Amino acid sequence: MPQLSVIMPVYNAAMYLREAIDSVLNQTFTDFEFFIIDDASTDDSVAIIKSYTDNRIILIQKPINTGYTDSLNSTIPLCKGKYIARMDADDICVAERFLVQYKYLEANTNVLVLGTNYDIIGNPNLVPNVPINENEVKLFALTQSPVAHPSVMMRTLIFTQHNLTYNKAFEPAEDYDLWARVLELGAIENLPQVLLHYRIHASQVSQTQNVKQLNTANSIRLRQLQQLIAINELEVNIDFVLQIITKQNRTVSSTELRKIKTIIAQLYTANLQKNIYDTNLFYNYLQDIWHTYMYRINAYNKKDITLFLNNNATPMCATSLIFTAKYMLKTLVK
Repeated sequence: MPQLSVIMPVYNAAMYLREAIDSVLNQTFTDFEFFIIDDASTDDSVAIIKSYTDNRIILIQKPINTGYTDSLNSTIPLCKGKYIARMDADDICVAERFLVQYKYLEANTNVLVLGTNYDIIGNPNLVPNVPINENEVKLFALTQSPVAHPSVMMRTLIFTQHNLTYNKAFEPAEDYDLWARVLELGAIENLPQVLLHYRIHASQVSQTQNVKQLNTANSIRLRQLQQLIAINELEVNIDFVLQIITKQNRTVSSTELRKIKTIIAQLYTANLQKNIYDTNLFYNYLQDIWHTYMYRINAYNKKDITLFLNNNATPMCATSLIFTAKYMLKTLVK
């Protein structure tokens, strides 16, 4: 029995496929089976896969194209490994990736899913600031997917014991939906090391289905937010709340800023009561939201100065005295 099962869906990936396969086969950790699922490609992908003679490769050829999520769900029950590693057909693994992740999961039995940091192919200096520990990941997941999908290694038991699958209804954010559900069961973490080289190109799902991805991601955000507080308690439009918690780039009126102030105070109080998110991390996150929109107010009025005063011990209490002075000055010279 292999310790690890690697799953890599493929669809018309001939341009990058050989680099991806080589980076898996050349791992320093060698005890794995390698499922490559071709989703009825019309290019040379299958010919490239068949050119390899490594007996760890298990090629699955789908007669019709049924999509990425279906490829994952149909392959997971076939996995014999203690762990499942994901890989995409256009990315490249660092040679030590599997070994580093395997050792970490063996030593940290509370971690169910382990991602890694990554850089961008063609721009190696562009390395994202991924959340590392369980508390950081959980808060990060409130607004966006907390791990890079092709970087993850997962315990197979999360699928077998909890009957988990990727939900096709959430494509193309099916991984974000899965991580949100896994976080209800246990910990997800990221390793700070760059162990994956991630490719960005125009044909990616994330580049071609932005509107659908936003809508599905918003439904996942809303589901998590409702674990913290009932939306009707916030007494504002749901879309407005989602825009605020994701810090969308927009100006706000003083009326909207008052609503934001109320939302932040209510979220802070709700988390103190339910303790879903680390108190200090959540405080800093809400404070960052407040500061973001405080500087985006689109009009200055003396009567609105109360917005920035008397905030007690809430995330708005750290309003800068310098900002307040500048605000008052702008009301005089506007």
